[in-house]
Amino acid sequence: MLNRKLIGLLALLLSAGLSLSACGDDDEASSNNAQNNNTPDPNDQDTTDEGDTTDEGDTTDEEDDTVDPPTGCTAEEGCGDGYVCNTGTSVCEPAPTGCDLPAGERPERCDEVTTEFGPASIVTEFQIAGDDPACCFDYNGDGVPDNALSLLAGMVNESLQESIDSGSLVLLFEHDGLDNVVDSSPYTLNVWLGESVEAPVSGPFAIDPASIDEGSFPQAYLPNAQITAGVLNAHPGTVDLSIDLLGAQLALRISQARIEATVDSTSTLEDGVIINNPESAALTGGKLGGAIRVDDLVTGVNTFVSVSCECLGLGGADLITANGLALACTETPASTCTDADNSACTSMGTVCGVLPLLGGMVDVDTDGDGELDGLSIGTTFNTGAAKISGFAAAE
Repeated sequence: MLNRKLIGLLALLLSAGLSLSACGDDDEASSNNAQNNNTPDPNDQDTTDEGDTTDEGDTTDEEDDTVDPPTGCTAEEGCGDGYVCNTGTSVCEPAPTGCDLPAGERPERCDEVTTEFGPASIVTEFQIAGDDPACCFDYNGDGVPDNALSLLAGMVNESLQESIDSGSLVLLFEHDGLDNVVDSSPYTLNVWLGESVEAPVSGPFAIDPASIDEGSFPQAYLPNAQITAGVLNAHPGTVDLSIDLLGAQLALRISQARIEATVDSTSTLEDGVIINNPESAALTGGKLGGAIRVDDLVTGVNTFVSVSCECLGLGGADLITANGLALACTETPASTCTDADNSACTSMGTVCGVLPLLGGMVDVDTDGDGELDGLSIGTTFNTGAAKISGFAAAE
């Protein structure tokens, strides 16, 4: 089984990670980012998902009304949501988000440690969707849900669920500002990695410091979540996520994230806790989707390996090399890695075996430059009611 940190990384990337890093709840930019910002494939007709709108920076061919975003950006609006144009290089680059925002725009929790938490939900079931055409979201405007990374389902789902059931992996949704479980005002959905607990899993739960950005602000969050007629929806844009794996940081960026789930009809809100029938889940039929850029994935893995995995014997070379979207894995015949040394590094063999296949599977244009550069993914989840007690001590 993959170790807890790697499983936690994967689960956060696919659940906590599928959320938006943006300004605070009342920031106008956050409100705008709450709209889903899917960029249609340049070969598709000018159609959008339900409720989606085409980015303002896209250009339209007047003859056939086909969306045709520029290959090289020329101004900030020439990029997709969460990206800005470097006019010197005509390249779309990630915009500052979360605690990287300048003073005055940073969320308050970046600079303080809170002792008060909103009602929470604990993930009880979490799976990467397989080839089910019903899951999860359409990212290229062809009317069919996209999930290029469904191949991971058979590789990691069993380990993910075993870790959740045993309490070694605790994933928490904090409903910060939730005022009604049927029809709520917009609120912030913070997503945390909780401290490991013994089975059977019970609360209250402490938050693992590994999922903190700065102060007491989470790395992953949805600033404009809302429950309408008992259904939770959020259509954010991007997230910058950095997870501590045995002392080294693995940083990745998730784009075009979306979440949808039904709030159990028996749920009520009492004293800051979502109370529900013990035989049912507070959130059911949950769907989480997003896209991972190939270059972000390669950079994240190589950076982690260079800092943490000297035992692989690479001598400073990258584990994964890229020529555009063509990826190759560097052989590691001199590897001396063992689980006792660094189990995260021994697991890189699995990562190395899969990544070279991903370059040919891209299906999403994440930055709006007209070129496919990311891999879509869809996951399903259910949760129960939970309560957060505070932050665990740093290791």
